[in-house]
Amino acid sequence: LNRRGAIRSLGARNDDGERVVGFLDCDLFKEVNDEYGTDVGDEFLQAIAGRLRHSMPAHDTVARWDGDEFLVAMAADAASARPAFERVVSSISAHPVRTTAGSIPASISVGAAVWSTGQELEDVIARAGQALYAAKAAGRGMVVLDEGKAPVAEEQAWDGGSGLAGAHERFLHHRGHGSPISVVEQPAGQSMAATSHGRVLGEPQGGGEQC
Repeated sequence: LNRRGAIRSLGARNDDGERVVGFLDCDLFKEVNDEYGTDVGDEFLQAIAGRLRHSMPAHDTVARWDGDEFLVAMAADAASARPAFERVVSSISAHPVRTTAGSIPASISVGAAVWSTGQELEDVIARAGQALYAAKAAGRGMVVLDEGKAPVAEEQAWDGGSGLAGAHERFLHHRGHGSPISVVEQPAGQSMAATSHGRVLGEPQGGGEQC
C-alpha cells in the first residue's frame, strides 16, 4: 500500500477494538543514498519493506508512507503492540541488507500511538509522528509508544493546516522545533525517554555503522 491506500484502509475502520498506528523510519537512510546512490537506496527500501511484510501478521496494514518512512497499523492494545514493534526492530537490524553495492547495515526507529474508539485518525497520526521524533531524538533503533493516557503538552504553536495532510505537516513542524524529552538510565541499563505522553523502550543498537 501507499499513503493514499493506507488512509483509505484505516478510514474504513468499523470495529470498536483498540488499534495501534506506528511510523517506522529507516535510520541514517540519507547516508545510504549519499554514499551509494538512489538506485541502491531503492533496493534498500524494498528489502526493508519485504522484511516488514514478513514480520507483521497478514491482517495488519503495512504501507509506504513517505520516503524512507513506513506506516503500520495493528489490531492490538499497548501491551501487545509494544513487544510486536520491538520484534520488528530486532528483525530489521539482525542482518545487513544485501544490495548490488554490497551488504548495508539496517536499523529502524518506531513511533506509535494507541488509537482508541472515538479518536480521530488525523490526531492519532500526529501523535505517532511526535513519538517517532522522540525515538529519533533518544537514539537509533528505539521504540516510543504513546499510550494516550495523557494529553500532549508543550506543543509549538501550529497554523499550518488540518486534516490528514496537516497531521503529517504538524509532525514535520514539531520535528524541526525540538521535543520535550529527557533520557534517564534505568537500573537494568535500559534507556527510557520520558515525555508527556509516551515511553521509549529498548536501547540503541550498537556495533558499527547503522542505516
